[in-house]
Amino acid sequence: MSTGTVLRLQRLFGVPQDISCNTGAYLNFTTTGGDLYDSGTNNIYQTGINGLGVRFKVTGQPNILYGSTDRYYPSGAKVPNSILSVDVEFIVMGPLSPGVVNSNSFPVLRVMASSNGEYQIGQFTFSGGSFVVQQPTCTTPDYTYDLLTVGLSSFTGDRKNSPWINTPIKLTNCPTFYGNNSNGSRTFTNSNGLNPEELGTKQPVVLSVSLNPNAGVIDSQKWYYWP
Repeated sequence: MSTGTVLRLQRLFGVPQDISCNTGAYLNFTTTGGDLYDSGTNNIYQTGINGLGVRFKVTGQPNILYGSTDRYYPSGAKVPNSILSVDVEFIVMGPLSPGVVNSNSFPVLRVMASSNGEYQIGQFTFSGGSFVVQQPTCTTPDYTYDLLTVGLSSFTGDRKNSPWINTPIKLTNCPTFYGNNSNGSRTFTNSNGLNPEELGTKQPVVLSVSLNPNAGVIDSQKWYYWP
């Protein structure tokens, strides 16, 4: 997967609140604790796994990252309930290593209101949650196929080819491939982190086969002459 891909997305719904703001009031979305993935990244934190970072977004609009300096100015007196929900996005930052993500290392998220002073109106604290990141693979035995010896006399005209040789490859000892949320699917839970549900179908794992010839590749679109 390319750097920046959302490997897993989990949406946490906060407790609905009716919040009214004075004119000119705004909200900040802050973080406390946690370690940034590296010095060159903003608002992406370590998960304990090489190649995997995590960031936290306000659900829906205004879609602000926690830990950024962006402010949200409510368009009216009422603040939408989505302000108190958060999307937890696990981001591919490089080659992945298998391991366990432990949420105890995540920062504390706070929603702060500023209007003649600063007031906390929401908080997310992560503790005790974990999941395993796997690098599932299969066993591929070595195969030897006889591709026959075909003389030039067999090619009697334009676009003549050698006989087709079936070369099946059987993968064995394959574990379960769980897929990922890179296609926008997600898991969501209630405000207590309970009752997880899936929205959408996970992106399936794609298996691919590549051929690396020992003697180079012949371009079939070109003419060749053997004296």
